[in-house]
Amino acid sequence: MRKPLARDVLAGTRKEERQTADDRQTADDRLTIQRAYQYAYRILQTAQVENAAQMAHLLIRGLLNLEGSAFARLYTEDVPLLPRWSLTYALKQLQQGMPFHYVLGESDFMGLRLKVGPGVLIPRIETEGLVEGILKRTGEVTHRVLDIGTGSGAIALALAVKRPLWRVVAIEKSPVAALYAKTNMRMHGVTRRVHLIVGDALTVLADRLQGAADRAVRAPEKMFHVIVSNPPYIARDALAFLPPSVQKEPRLALDGGKDGLFLYQKLVPLFRQWLMPGGLVALEIGYDQGETVPRILRTYGFQDVMLVRDVFGQPRYVYASLTSS
Repeated sequence: MRKPLARDVLAGTRKEERQTADDRQTADDRLTIQRAYQYAYRILQTAQVENAAQMAHLLIRGLLNLEGSAFARLYTEDVPLLPRWSLTYALKQLQQGMPFHYVLGESDFMGLRLKVGPGVLIPRIETEGLVEGILKRTGEVTHRVLDIGTGSGAIALALAVKRPLWRVVAIEKSPVAALYAKTNMRMHGVTRRVHLIVGDALTVLADRLQGAADRAVRAPEKMFHVIVSNPPYIARDALAFLPPSVQKEPRLALDGGKDGLFLYQKLVPLFRQWLMPGGLVALEIGYDQGETVPRILRTYGFQDVMLVRDVFGQPRYVYASLTSS
């Protein structure tokens, strides 16, 4: 028996939804926006789902692909729009602890709509700050960027869209997550400027990156102006204490080893081989790693190490430069 391909896994996330659709009583069993919202709110509140009112609002908007203004306008209109089976299925998933964005099948990152689902980490608003910090510290000129652990492709996509002259090499270990990244890159039309590699970053950096960089950026230097990564940084013992919905996200994207520092300790020494003199390293970190990760960077000769807090006031980003090779 063959092993399931990544595309089989991705397609399988909608299998139960199609079965539910086949079981609905009539194709015309639709709800108005107001009735759908009231029904969703009641179900979520009864299930003690946090922020039930907001979740119901966002769920209805997401299922119908409505902007906020359209939701408000249609709320009072007596026009049946949302199939009852679709709402019932989504609510059942939420009650079972499925992450909200998995239920919708998409997420937003810096204004970009991204496809997400089981097997890929959901982009967080905190990570938007990591990208904003890179944009603030760099110019519009042509840059070559390495994104390690791209997941859904959020960081690579945002940089490629915000900086049209940049070329990005994105590495992802999980074939399922890489399939989402590839889908998102095609959806946003950046496949010519973002080269996706599926593989272990440690192996890729050591053995395969040179050829990929040549193909992606057509540059003889074979080095990067920016290296960015949002690696798994949660200590293994802490994984069991994560919210149930977060535990449904891929462990590969969360498990940072015994102390949460495994990949920082492995990757930072390799950064010196691939970062141009004067280049920028940008890392997302755990809230309790504001001393250890900067120390690792300084140990390997990086300068101008700066710790920056996120929108919630937590230590979250570390930026550093390399003034000599």
